[in-house]
Amino acid sequence: MVVAVGVRIVDAAGFRERLSRDFIASVFLPEEAGYADSRARRHESFAARFAAKEAVIDALGDRGIGLNRVEVFRNDDSGEVGVRLYGEAAERAALMGVDRVSLSMSHAGGAALALVVLTGSGTRPVPQPGEKG
Repeated sequence: MVVAVGVRIVDAAGFRERLSRDFIASVFLPEEAGYADSRARRHESFAARFAAKEAVIDALGDRGIGLNRVEVFRNDDSGEVGVRLYGEAAERAALMGVDRVSLSMSHAGGAALALVVLTGSGTRPVPQPGEKG
């Protein structure tokens, strides 16, 4: 069952200006930063991952979750992208009855887009942000 959906679009060209080392370290996990840094158009890769993190947080319905609590990764064998949740992001997903986070990302024409679908039982009552289940 679909529990929640999140979508985010980011101006990849404008995102280039935000890519200081401090910003990257505060938002991206080392593996994410390493992957994005290895790309020819690294700002587009960072922008797509940022969009994905924001889309996940939107779907979870709690803007207080830190971006570094959401990890975007690429499976080396299949090339498929995925999401890992940590800390309060994982707790919120569990409270919502989320069993899987599906992600699709793309970047073209100066924009990066991410679509996230949270699926699972969805049978647990969803607390408001800041509430404990």
